[in-house]
Amino acid sequence: MSKLRDLQCGVGRAVLGNDEQSIVSAIMGDGLDPAARLQIYRNHYNSSLGDTLKAIYPVVCRLVDERFFGYAASEYIEVSPPRQVCLFEYGESFPAFLETFPPCAELAYLADVARLEWLINSALHAPTETAIEASELAHIEASRY
Repeated sequence: MSKLRDLQCGVGRAVLGNDEQSIVSAIMGDGLDPAARLQIYRNHYNSSLGDTLKAIYPVVCRLVDERFFGYAASEYIEVSPPRQVCLFEYGESFPAFLETFPPCAELAYLADVARLEWLINSALHAPTETAIEASELAHIEASRY
């Protein structure tokens, strides 16, 4: 593996809260403590993912209050880092998380609302398909409608 790739993986692990000490020595301080520089990346990571979840689940956010949503999103981000590179693909398991998140135990409907919002997000970002022409339907047997 290249030195750059090793460095990137080390920063990634540190941002996720794993093994910060092994990468801090590779970060130039330049007037700011290297751990503080790393904290800037960690804050941006959490803020970006929190904003992403808020954009995908706006109704859930309104139902529980923005502060509580921020708390739930933060807890989710900690246990569910992104697995895809596109932010609009992040958060598919958030409804399941809410279903088992103890502070949401009395909000039985919340996970279902989140599932609906995820489906809306998926449809919004689905590839565009070419519409079928009415003349093409003439060749389909009525029993296959």
